[in-house]
Amino acid sequence: MFIYKKKILFGDCDPGGVLFYANIFKYFHEAYERFIESFEKYEKHFYNKEIAFPLVHAEADYHSPLFAGKEIEVRISVLEIKAHSFSIIYEVYEGDKKSVTGKTVHVRIDYSGKKQPLNENLRRNLEKFRESE
Repeated sequence: MFIYKKKILFGDCDPGGVLFYANIFKYFHEAYERFIESFEKYEKHFYNKEIAFPLVHAEADYHSPLFAGKEIEVRISVLEIKAHSFSIIYEVYEGDKKSVTGKTVHVRIDYSGKKQPLNENLRRNLEKFRESE
């Protein structure tokens, strides 16, 4: 499991100080960037001139509200690794309370849009964070 810690900013919240629902995806992506950066050079993954990893699916379930000023942890596990794609599970905790769960699916493509197989280095590193069966 990879853990990304963050403080919820008031600017990410509605006027009542509750995290605006769409901003959880911004937090997921921040955590995803730090996750990838933990085992691969940032530029190699995010600024690669030959391949990209577009998001093809995203979902979130909200279990309890998150408020401005609170510290949270976004916990990342890899759910599935396929030939051309991988799925990430996100669990957002405030203390020991799970507030949000989510999932994203990323596909490796070349810049013509054609699917490309995941390289062995990425596959090996993703495997280290695979969710226990």
